[in-house]
Amino acid sequence: MREQTRIAFLNEYRAARSSGDAQRVTDVLLGAVEYDAAHTDGPRLMDELRGLDTPAAA
Repeated sequence: MREQTRIAFLNEYRAARSSGDAQRVTDVLLGAVEYDAAHTDGPRLMDELRGLDTPAAA
């Protein structure tokens, strides 16, 4: 996956979450699923997006 594409997805997801735009969050997640399906040779973007919402271990 191109690093610019990954960064764009992550930034869009963060912006949608912080603004409370549930529809945009859903759109970004669906786009990430489609992107992962088309690019199976690298790390999954959905795993990274899910990780943003996972509390860190102390």
